[in-house]
Amino acid sequence: MSFNSLVDNLRSFSWKEWALVAMVVIVFAALFGTVGLTMGPLVGYLMVLGLRRAKANRQARARIAR
Repeated sequence: MSFNSLVDNLRSFSWKEWALVAMVVIVFAALFGTVGLTMGPLVGYLMVLGLRRAKANRQARARIAR
């Protein structure tokens, strides 16, 4: 993934997705301290990407089932 595609992907996040990332960062910081502040944004970003993929898969299966 190039840096520009990463930036474009981050810009496409909705406020709900940013709220999820913020919650993950807070929880990771509370659990792991400084390491959590480093890991939290990465884990939050990956969670958002996973949720987006799951949503796209559900929509694709719904279209096939029709």
